[in-house]
Amino acid sequence: MKSVRKNSALALISAAVVLVYGGCNRHTGEAIVRAKEHIPVAEFASSPSANPSSTPATGDAVAPDEQTPGAGIITEDSGPEVRGTNKDPRAVDHEQWIVSVEMVNDLRRIEVRVDQPRWEALKVGDRVKVTYKTGKYTGTVWDSEIE
Repeated sequence: MKSVRKNSALALISAAVVLVYGGCNRHTGEAIVRAKEHIPVAEFASSPSANPSSTPATGDAVAPDEQTPGAGIITEDSGPEVRGTNKDPRAVDHEQWIVSVEMVNDLRRIEVRVDQPRWEALKVGDRVKVTYKTGKYTGTVWDSEIE
């Protein structure tokens, strides 16, 4: 009986590995560092009453023009007062060190999360080797690293 459980567990694990690695394409190439960005730890309110809710109370009606489509999305016109601060919607419970690179062969722009020492060592214009994975059907980059 243990042999059957062991074999079925092994089959399940190998099927998961095939799905994970079979659903993506891995690419490696040379890239140029285009920008660097640091996002500090998010500012969290200490109590619920300290930060008033932006959602309406039960029974309150909200006009369509009062709703903010794309709230929390950083755009080019997001001012310097939000971008790269602890109020940035991308901020989480840990610091983020982001390097934006442009692949040499196809000009694809990729954001790579790195650790602080590597972020400090890189300069805009540096050439680096980047490995990234893309979705098989969508082409979306979902994992990247600087070697």
